[in-house]
Amino acid sequence: MSERKAGILEANGNASMLSRQFGELLAQVGLRASAPHQSTGKTRPGRRNLNALSLHSLRRIATTLLHEAGIAGAVAQPLIGHDSEAIHEHYVNVGREALQKAAAVFPSI
Repeated sequence: MSERKAGILEANGNASMLSRQFGELLAQVGLRASAPHQSTGKTRPGRRNLNALSLHSLRRIATTLLHEAGIAGAVAQPLIGHDSEAIHEHYVNVGREALQKAAAVFPSI
């Protein structure tokens, strides 16, 4: 784990707390509905509700933008804070424009 991430986890206790705090900030400025966290002491019965705007989604967007801009994974990975190349690649979403650009490289038949 990177030194920076370790420092954040020490200060906040865990990564989910950082994500929750980011969500609370988004709710305070009106960018997302408030979703108060109340622990019941039980695990979730199913999948959790995902918000379109979250710390996780912003990391995915940033990773994809760096990839589509041609930034090497070896540079983008530590910038985003991914611990492994496999995790970093999991975060890359190839957009429609990038697919069209790649398809345009093939010769017409």
